[in-house]
Amino acid sequence: MKKLFVILTLAFVSANTFTETLYFKNCKEAKAKGYKNIKRGQPGYRPKLDRDKDGIACESK
Repeated sequence: MKKLFVILTLAFVSANTFTETLYFKNCKEAKAKGYKNIKRGQPGYRPKLDRDKDGIACESK
């Protein structure tokens, strides 16, 4: 049980660290790195990149 707790804690910390550190200055940068249609809650999403406020940033056309 203790091992499971440690594994889950590490997974949670890793996921949060990744989410907080993935940052794009703009959609041009995001798309150049292969990111598009970034949904709210996913790494790299932020409201500034969501022009129409529908929960999807850097939408492909």
